[in-house]
Amino acid sequence: MNPNNLDRDVTPEFSLGRSNTEYFIRGEIVAICNAVIGNYIEVLAAACELNRLGFELFGELDEGFEVFAAVCSEVEDLPIGKERENWAPEALAEKDNEIRRAAAMYSDSIREACKSLLTRLAPYAPSLFE
Repeated sequence: MNPNNLDRDVTPEFSLGRSNTEYFIRGEIVAICNAVIGNYIEVLAAACELNRLGFELFGELDEGFEVFAAVCSEVEDLPIGKERENWAPEALAEKDNEIRRAAAMYSDSIREACKSLLTRLAPYAPSLFE
């Protein structure tokens, strides 16, 4: 891990060049990570949203978001998050066991990645759920 990547996220000098959109995205990431750690949102949907936000914030696959990218690619054929609205109830019932298995398999990795992101992106903010 390049320590300069961490510094760029918290130093005042770097933050001077940031737009309000970047701060909003960081806030979304912090909120989702806190909700994952507190068991308030579904971990698979959160991982895919964090993957999207990581690309939006950094413009490439950032090291801190690799877990989310990997999980999201593994579950891309499952109806998670808002995608569930597009599926018939019978089809959802068939996929729900697969979703539960995937969530159980990946939840610890997702939570650990969220804790790391909170340390990196919000080092001075207390976690809401610890």
